[in-house]
Amino acid sequence: MTEEQEALSEHCLEIAKEMLSLNHEFYPFGAFIGKSGIVHPMGIEIEPKNIPNNGSLIEQLVALAKLENFETYALCYEVSVQIEASENSKDAICVEMNNAALPKVYLPFDKSEETLTFDQLFAVNQ
Repeated sequence: MTEEQEALSEHCLEIAKEMLSLNHEFYPFGAFIGKSGIVHPMGIEIEPKNIPNNGSLIEQLVALAKLENFETYALCYEVSVQIEASENSKDAICVEMNNAALPKVYLPFDKSEETLTFDQLFAVNQ
């Protein structure tokens, strides 16, 4: 991963962790590298009375990134991962770069009413 891609991944993970700690959930969002090399957030405005599903939000984010000609961007969304065959699946934050040659980054977490704990970060080739 390049420095820019690492910055995108770190930015997405920090925002997702913050949203989880505040709201116990988050909607898919993204980030992109601007012409000056700075990471900027990328999101879709959501109407509280008409919340689209996560797949639709991800499609809208990709369309926005293509429309704006963002060369380097990342998407961030919640997934379920099964780390061990003998274990139940866990919720995780997933960061996916727009370059399919790069691995997806996962940060599993457990949440309850009072606590939010994160497991070890890992990556898997796409």
